[in-house]
This record gives sequence, structure tokens and C-alpha cells, in this order.
Amino acid sequence: MSPNIIFKNQHFVIVDKPVATLSVPSRLGRQDPRPVAGIILQEFLGIQVYPLHRLDEDTSGLLMFGLSAAASRAGNQWFEGHQILKTYEALSRPIDPADATVGRLSKDGNANLCVAKGEPTKRVSGNLL
Repeated sequence: MSPNIIFKNQHFVIVDKPVATLSVPSRLGRQDPRPVAGIILQEFLGIQVYPLHRLDEDTSGLLMFGLSAAASRAGNQWFEGHQILKTYEALSRPIDPADATVGRLSKDGNANLCVAKGEPTKRVSGNLL
């Protein structure tokens, strides 16, 4: 499996992580059979990469890695200082509002979670930091 590289320069690389792929190794390490985006990228590039953030296994999207310890430190400061904003979008089948429960996801109230009663369907709207 080769990574889907969206952007790369001398300091950073951004890949499109597919669903059912871990961002970083689990606690089981190499004993875990699930694919890991960081390991796939590291093996593809032949150098150590440093994850700047993670996405859940069941979430697809852009994942950023530093190509050196210095780049990693700088990138982590961008995320910690909210200079890089993450936006999540989700696709869902239509939900009848009468059958949905709504709750807040973010501290600042920018996102809501809609869950159809008795169904695993979720819809996220708004920006999450």
C-alpha cells in the first residue's frame, strides 16, 4: 500500500488517510494487523516521520507529518496555538428532526451532533478546533 501524498516539501508532508487506517501505531505496535498511515508513509519515504495530529481510525482526511524533529516542534506549536484549524464534515442519510437528539460537541458551541434515535447515524456541522 502506498500513501496518497497531497503535499510535500522539505519540512512537511500531508497525506489523505483512508477510513480503517490508524494514524499512528496502537499500543500493540507491530502486533496490531491494522494499517497505520505513519508507518506506511515512513516506509514509502525511507525516513522517520513525525505525526502532528491524529484522525480516528474510522475518519478519512488529511494528516500532516513533520519530516524532522524541528519541523515537528514547529507544526505542533501551530496546532496548539490554533494557527491550523481542523474542519470536519460528515455525510449522512437524511434524518427526520423529530427522531433526532441534538447535543454540542465543541467547547465554543460551533458544532452539533445529531443522532437518530436507535440508529448509529451521526451528522456533524460547524467547525471544530
